Amino acid sequence: MFRNILQVTNRYIINDILNIRGLQLQQHIQYSLLNQCFNSSNPSNVAFYSKSNHSIIKREVRKAREQIYLEDPENYYQPEKIQIPHEKIDLQFSRSSGAGGQNVNKVNTKAEIRFHLDKADWLPNYVKDNIKKDYKRYINNENEFVLTSEKHRYQHANIKEAFDKLEEIVDQASFIPKERIATEIPQYAIEKRLKDKAARKQTKQGRQKQSMSKYFDD
Repeated sequence: MFRNILQVTNRYIINDILNIRGLQLQQHIQYSLLNQCFNSSNPSNVAFYSKSNHSIIKREVRKAREQIYLEDPENYYQPEKIQIPHEKIDLQFSRSSGAGGQNVNKVNTKAEIRFHLDKADWLPNYVKDNIKKDYKRYINNENEFVLTSEKHRYQHANIKEAFDKLEEIVDQASFIPKERIATEIPQYAIEKRLKDKAARKQTKQGRQKQSMSKYFDD
């Protein structure tokens, strides 16, 4: 069962959906999802974490990223927080199919925000690249970033949720790993490694079967 779940997380989540770079983040996501599988009421239902279940995946990716940044602040950092210029975001409304009671399909409460990614001069190029790689499901064929919200019954609440989600995505995409500086291995560490290697070799030779021919004369 463990092997099956691990295959599901590797195949559907990491390779096909997230396209995430870095082994550390992949391991965090695997651990989190596997932990949920074993703790769920139906742990055998590994299809629950399949390609179609985006809400679980998105939440676990966000948690994994935040956990890595908290645990390893020396290797990840976020430059100055990016402020989203609302005046450069196209805001549209349409009839919602979500919550709203009698207002559903009658009032334009669904909020949609969009902007052309390549023309967004308020975003650094590396943030644009990260959005294209990690959030490509929000990008249409015209290379526009499109995000909608229809969860709430009021228009202003959906607008706020859409911009909050955009801010969260920009924050996640703006983290960059620090470059690791290669350090020279000290001489004592090299000597210790060679000594340990020689000791292991000696141990292995002692485990080999001895030939009986040496105990008899030719």
